[in-house]
Amino acid sequence: MLALGTSEFKAHIHVWDISHNTKVSSIPLPNSSLVYALKFSSNTRHLAAIALSKHFKQTIAVIDIQEQSIVAFTTLLHTLAYKIRDVEFYPESTSRLVTAGIQHLSLWKIGGKYMKAHCFDLTMTRYKEEAVSYTHLTLPTKRIV
Repeated sequence: MLALGTSEFKAHIHVWDISHNTKVSSIPLPNSSLVYALKFSSNTRHLAAIALSKHFKQTIAVIDIQEQSIVAFTTLLHTLAYKIRDVEFYPESTSRLVTAGIQHLSLWKIGGKYMKAHCFDLTMTRYKEEAVSYTHLTLPTKRIV
């Protein structure tokens, strides 16, 4: 399987079965103008997409390729454009995924058409003992000189 995201007023995701040289689907993404990250689930039935809206808000969509429908979709209202750099499904899962990027790590669970996130903002202090702090957890690390 091969997936391609477009950059246009209403972005689309095109999916091909390259072993049979056939186009499987073309799915429009709501409120999205630029698709910049795509990742298949382990069973290749689902596809996660990270995109930007025309107002530079990040969107995350999970698509069912066989049904040609959007399983879940969310728009991140309070984040920087391109903060999320990558997405990955949990192994053997189609309802959990991880997004990572610039000082960002989120664990997502899909329930119905909605996605619920457990967000972790990663911060590194510069002059004190370095620490990676999460919403619920702080892991100190020793500074190597």
